[in-house]
Amino acid sequence: MTVLGLQLATLFVGAIVVESVFVLPGLGSYLVQMVANRDLPVVQSIVMILVTLVLVINLLVDLSYTLIDPRLGAGDDEADE
Repeated sequence: MTVLGLQLATLFVGAIVVESVFVLPGLGSYLVQMVANRDLPVVQSIVMILVTLVLVINLLVDLSYTLIDPRLGAGDDEADE
């Protein structure tokens, strides 16, 4: 599950390189264009979107552990016994 989350985050961030190499329209090519134009607020916004996306993916991976392994959701109930 951890590897799946890391690979998914890498897929989104790696789109910047793929879009630049193959001249595809998208967020990555727009980011490269704005870096060339030195449009700092747009670059900061795109980077913030990508960082938020990676954080959400990591949060979903962490939350999915309790669905996969029910023992993790037990929490303090076992400590009281």
